[in-house]
Amino acid sequence: MEFKFVPDLVATNLSADDSSDAINKLSKLLTAKEYVSEEYAGKVIEREREYPTGLQTKGPAIAIPHAFDDGIKGNHVAIGVLKNPVKFHSMEDMDAEVDVKIMFMLAIGGSHEQLAMLQFLMKVFQHEELLNTIATTDSDEKICDCLNKYLEELGGN
Repeated sequence: MEFKFVPDLVATNLSADDSSDAINKLSKLLTAKEYVSEEYAGKVIEREREYPTGLQTKGPAIAIPHAFDDGIKGNHVAIGVLKNPVKFHSMEDMDAEVDVKIMFMLAIGGSHEQLAMLQFLMKVFQHEELLNTIATTDSDEKICDCLNKYLEELGGN
């Protein structure tokens, strides 16, 4: 899959009251570019209730909220680095919660491309140093540069 992380879809120091608020705020980056419909955030929140995406890593906890939607245009990932962590239910145990610091909101048009992105992100989530860099920087460009460099190293582009 040809893909690049872009600064326009990164929000650092994102303030949110809870996971739904964080999803709504991050989805605005995608709707502003018309990559997803206005209803996308609601679909993501609804899916998150049934299939939670919070995950504790060796570094900061992450979440990968997403939903299937015919209205997705292209393949995009919005990244939110939360100013203060918010609770997401764990994908490993729906009854448990994790304090999420970094969100990767997927807006991927096809199932094959979505699987490829999830496989890449699972490798990112095992890379503690990379996650710590993302969690502690306030530079949209640096976050994208680090992720794009890692994607290239893995032969993703």
